[in-house]
This record gives sequence, C-alpha cells and structure tokens, in this order.
Amino acid sequence: MDELVSIIIPVYNAEKTVAKCLNSVLNQTYSNIEIIVVNDGSIDNSQSILELIIKTDKRLIVLTQDNLGVVEARQKGLNIAKGKYVCFVDADDYIELDMISQMVSAIKDSDMVSCGVFEHAFDGNIYQCIDDYKDIYYNGEKINNLISRMIYDFETGLLHPLSPWIFNKLFIRSIIMQVYESTKGLVFAEDSLLLYLYILKSSSVRFIKTCLYHYINYPNSCSHRINPNSLIEVNNTYSRMISIFPKDNNLLIQQAQAWFENNCLRALYGRMGLDDRVVHKNYFPKLSFLHNKKLVIFGAGMAGKRLVRTCERIGLEVSHWVDNQYEKYSKEIHNIESPQVIYGNNNVVVLIAVDNKNFAEEIKMMLLKNGILEENIHWCWDLEQFAVYEEY
Repeated sequence: MDELVSIIIPVYNAEKTVAKCLNSVLNQTYSNIEIIVVNDGSIDNSQSILELIIKTDKRLIVLTQDNLGVVEARQKGLNIAKGKYVCFVDADDYIELDMISQMVSAIKDSDMVSCGVFEHAFDGNIYQCIDDYKDIYYNGEKINNLISRMIYDFETGLLHPLSPWIFNKLFIRSIIMQVYESTKGLVFAEDSLLLYLYILKSSSVRFIKTCLYHYINYPNSCSHRINPNSLIEVNNTYSRMISIFPKDNNLLIQQAQAWFENNCLRALYGRMGLDDRVVHKNYFPKLSFLHNKKLVIFGAGMAGKRLVRTCERIGLEVSHWVDNQYEKYSKEIHNIESPQVIYGNNNVVVLIAVDNKNFAEEIKMMLLKNGILEENIHWCWDLEQFAVYEEY
C-alpha cells in the first residue's frame, strides 16, 4: 500500500499564484496525499480562492491563523499531518505532476530524498539547480562525507553544495518533528537550519538528479525586498546554528562561519539597501588574475549590474559588458553587447556574474568553445565568491 504523504503549503497574500500551485499538487500522479494549506493572515483574496478549491477536492485541508510567519504556519500544518512522509511547497511555486511519485519511489529505506529545482529568474531564464554530490545514496560513513560539505565546500569555495531549501525534499515526519522546534523565532534561512538539523539526525540520504520543483523568483517577494534588519536576522540564525551544532565537529562549525560571512556580505551589499557609495573598496575581489588584461563582465542581471557599479566606483575599467540576451537588456543598458565581441580574444579576463552554478558552467563551456582560454574565465558568484579583504 502506498504511504500517505502530507504536503504542507503556507500561504500569505498569494492570490496570483496559489491556484496554479494547488493545481500542480492536486493533480499529482501519486494519489495518497493530504494537502494542508495554512493561510498565514493573508489580506488579499487568497482565502476566497482556497474556499473555492476546497469544494472540489476533499484531500485539501485549509487552516487559518494570524500573520505569525512561515515557521509557525508550517508548524501548524505539521501538528495535524498524518502522513509518514511530509514535504513543503511554497504558494508562489509549483511542482511537476510526478514529483511526489518519484520522491516516494526514491526514498526507500532512506531518511530523506532531495530532487533538483528549476529556478525561474526575474529575466525569464530557467536554471537547473542540482545538488553538488556525485553519488545518489549516502549512508553509514558516507553520511559524514555529505555533512562535511553540506553548507560550504572549502576545497572549491562553493556555498551550498547541498541545496539549502526544504521545498525540494521529502522528509520522514517523525524525524522532522524532533528538530522543528529549533527553528522557532527565526525569520532568515530558518528552512536551511531545519534541513541541516534534520540531516544530523539522519542515517541515510538519497538524491534525484532530475528537476521536479519549480522555484519562482519574484522581485517583490520577501526574500528580495530591502530589509534594514537583514544583518541582525543573519546573526540570529548563525547564533542558533552555533548553539546547536555539535561542538566537537570543527568542520561543521567552520562551514557555519563561512555561511555567516557570506550572508553578512550579502546583507551589506544588497539586502539592507545601503547606498552603493558606502561599500568600501577593501571588499572588492582580488584582481591580481587580470595580469594587465582587459576586464569583461558576463551577465546583465542583478549580480552583473552590481559588479559593474562597483568597478565604476573604484575606477576599474570594464572593457566589455556582455550577455546572451543583450538585445533584451539593451533597452535599459545602453552599452551591453553580444558575447561574440570577445570570442577568440585571449587578452581578456571574463568574470561570469550569475548566481547559478550550473548556468555559470554553461556559459563557461560556451566561452571555451569560442576561443576563450580557461584560465581567463572566472565565476564571480556576486562579489562574495572573490572577496578576500585586501585592498585593490
């Protein structure tokens, strides 16, 4: 008999997206599901939409609460969930129709399964985000190998080899109930902390290398709004990490420190809304790799725009600013060019300014095929990936 899966969906002012989200969940090929929607004090038409949908499918359970936040909303859903397994879906997103079926088939005797994610960017691009692990099954001593780089890989400098979200995971409800309380009171990256604590309780984890979840980026979503309290919220989550993580696991503590440093810089550079002029040039990337070559920025999205602005502030000349969708961006960026202007030029250094590793690799392969030397190509995941705190 198929095990029951509880799908918990917090909703806050999601009138434009919740119907599509629920349609993807209600039409799953795996039928033994219960769908628990928690309306977290929405002030738009979300509740009316939910009341219409609930009339058509008895598997849908709708709960309401005051606007207490996503942590409390998920907890409310967990408290009444009956499934052996539980997963979380955000009301802005949607899932492939066979996601639950594939996840249940994959989990087997494991404690968790993680699938790939389609990340829909502001500019219309869709990137595939796959967990950066070679094997698909980790148990016994191998689970320690997973944990040794689940937050940060010191060998490669990669933040989040393990995707830091909970929405692309299938959990065992009894285990997640053991650790959920530890995320109470947090408003930043509380889902990442929940994931890490869950894995520390797990004996085995599986990965699916297929993208089954659609994560939609919206410019006005909570995670992309200016937040003057961002630095405080980062510190609160970091403090909770350090207080809970095993004190004898030095590598895990160091990963948490790397996470803290990275997110502090992201807060300063973007989330807090500080004026560009206040960012000190000591935080600019080390550029010794230029070797008197011309600098090219590849990417006209948020990361590219920020990097170009920083170059302008410190007086560093950008020879070319390129993007595959240069025609689209030319309406707002007058000097954006086609990548073809640099093909075959070995007197340039290209900084790939995108925040998705897989997309960066695609760009790198394209540049290599068109005559750019590998040593002249660098992935600049925002500014933080190169930040070395030495004066340019």
